Amino acid sequence: MRQNSDQNILKIQRFCDQKYIVLQTNIQTIMKINFLIRPSKMKKNGTCTLEAMISVCGQRQTISLGRSINPSHWNQKKQQSKLPEINEYLNSVVGLFYSIENTLMRENKLSMDAVLEVYRYGAKGNITLLSVCNKFIKEYEKKVRV
Repeated sequence: MRQNSDQNILKIQRFCDQKYIVLQTNIQTIMKINFLIRPSKMKKNGTCTLEAMISVCGQRQTISLGRSINPSHWNQKKQQSKLPEINEYLNSVVGLFYSIENTLMRENKLSMDAVLEVYRYGAKGNITLLSVCNKFIKEYEKKVRV
């Protein structure tokens, strides 16, 4: 059992240049997700955008989840809403990100950029209109710079 644990630690250390591993309920992971709102950026209608702060291999990125919430319905310490439908959505976001993490770890491609790319545009096998447009823009930018 100890040898298997050592192999897992070495596998995880390959993905990160950091010297620490986040442990959650005996499952080793190198990604952490926190939810927050910023009352300082309140909209005119009195709501705040719900955001996720994602940490992967020591890099942090904050992304908007596309949902707004009244600050009086938010508990920052628990990182939860007082509304059950918002909490269900947050749980689905957590599940999605850990699924992305597991997939990328199996492919030895785990990085912040890879996690965000899969979250925003889907897996490489899925072709979306947005991914086609982004590819076209990148190719066009290369031609213009040359």
